Amino acid sequence: MLLRLSAKWQMINVKCQTNAENEEDNPESQEILEEQITRQLTRDYMELLGFICYGKKSNVPEDKMLEEEDIAAARSNPEVNLGELGVLCMNNEMIYPSLVMSVLNGLNWNDTATCHKCVNMCQPILKQLLKDNKMIDSLACHFFSSILSALQLHGEHEGSQAMLLSLGLEAFELLRPQYSDIVNVLLQVPNCTEAAVKAFEDKVLQKPLGEKKKKDAFKKLVAEIIGKNVGQQFKREAHYKNLPPLYRMRPKALPLDETETKDMGICELFKPVNGKS
Repeated sequence: MLLRLSAKWQMINVKCQTNAENEEDNPESQEILEEQITRQLTRDYMELLGFICYGKKSNVPEDKMLEEEDIAAARSNPEVNLGELGVLCMNNEMIYPSLVMSVLNGLNWNDTATCHKCVNMCQPILKQLLKDNKMIDSLACHFFSSILSALQLHGEHEGSQAMLLSLGLEAFELLRPQYSDIVNVLLQVPNCTEAAVKAFEDKVLQKPLGEKKKKDAFKKLVAEIIGKNVGQQFKREAHYKNLPPLYRMRPKALPLDETETKDMGICELFKPVNGKS
């Protein structure tokens, strides 16, 4: 199923990119039908994986245009541990690789509802991998890079961006102490330097900071790859220079009798001469 869905989503991504470049507004009805079927099949598949992991239905809303309040409600009681069936699947050497790869690939499929379901499953799966000592350097790097790729794809939506930033920050905090190679993943982000990563590590891993400050620091570190909608991609920032004022108020001139201390002879002009005025 993973291979079939991956092939389908690869075709959909190629068609979406081609249609965007050609500005095609009327795709074939058969293509639209295939895309909708793929989306629904993907959501049902992720719903099945969620039931396997938790033993119950996921609480993430299905609506594609989710509001930030809906995301907060869905994440208010996140699943932190796998259910009994989920633990058994993670302990099975034949099942857990496909389960992990399905969730990580689902983050980067162009469907918001699927992404949200996968985000909710990533946290308990990551903790279970660490608990069972099944995490290795290559998997840690792939896990973290999948989250960053999802930020690039879904970052234009505020709800998705908030969920992925929280997941990325938590993954970094859990993986960084044992798997230093994930730093190399961060260094591939444009304008992300070793000094910036070092400062971020000192701030997040060594100092007791609130979650909001940690999240803001992580967002600032990966800001260059967070997806933006078309209206924001080529936005030109307004820069206002310090222009001189159009009209400058001049101080009012004081009367001469207040500024001149010497006698100017004005009174002599009106003084009578020989009794005549």
